[in-house]
Amino acid sequence: MKKLLLALVTTCSLTTATQAQVTFDFENWTTQAGPPSYEDPQGWGTFNILYTLFGGSNQLSVTKDITTPHGGQAAMLIQSIALTTNNFSLPDTLGIAFTGSVGLNGITQGFPYTNRPQFFNWYGKYVPAYNADSAFAFCVLTKWNGTSSDTIAFAGRVLNGPVGSWQGFSDQFYYDPAFNNLIPDTMLIAFTPTDDDVPRPGGFLWVDDISFTGYVDVTETANIVNEVKVFPNPSSDFTNFRFNTTVAKTVVVYDVAGREAGRYSVENREAKIDSYKFATGIYAYAVLDENEQVINRGKFSVAK
Repeated sequence: MKKLLLALVTTCSLTTATQAQVTFDFENWTTQAGPPSYEDPQGWGTFNILYTLFGGSNQLSVTKDITTPHGGQAAMLIQSIALTTNNFSLPDTLGIAFTGSVGLNGITQGFPYTNRPQFFNWYGKYVPAYNADSAFAFCVLTKWNGTSSDTIAFAGRVLNGPVGSWQGFSDQFYYDPAFNNLIPDTMLIAFTPTDDDVPRPGGFLWVDDISFTGYVDVTETANIVNEVKVFPNPSSDFTNFRFNTTVAKTVVVYDVAGREAGRYSVENREAKIDSYKFATGIYAYAVLDENEQVINRGKFSVAK
């Protein structure tokens, strides 16, 4: 699925986003005509259409989970399935969901989006097939330049092992310095529970409560420098920051929801965070100069 996912990202540069209503909490689902009929999350494309086209001989790969959602009444469950009937040159093992649509007229990816967020946040659970698979999550921001789309920013994550209970993930967007002065016009989000290098049926990925936090100014990324060491990572008591520059003055820590969790002064090119006060999880940080401008971003983990 990784190759198929990357192909969708590439194809996104050839597709104009048309869908504005996208569910991020997966409370809203749309019934697709059959027979047999099925449901897709509102604003999301799946290959559930293969279930209808072949009279139910294929499984549904994306379904509504109302038994154990993270929040609200429903979550999205993506399953890697083995296709029984496949006449479209698709991988025989399929399981993917992305913002857009899949229909008889083709595939549309992405939806209109005009912001520059700092973090792509979501909650997930994962059961890999045979405990030897990987799940993938991507979020891409693009802008049409008249003939194709430029990739403005990218955030993503790979899950290499099981996640038994709901866990929050916060992935930083990496902005291309070549497009610092651009505001994106399209966002594509995609998830899959299996790796296309060795696709396996039987993987399960639950996704719920997607959100976006922070803002990256159009000139901010040009000033970011990568002169920081963070150790130990993960940590259980203290997390140390060491800088090779005197420009760093403050370290600001954010939780998975993008809320400020602490602010720490840099002295003698070092800062120490009392991570023993934090719950187990992944935290983001921003390094500020004396003018409160961001000069570095990253993540660290707390494990107890």
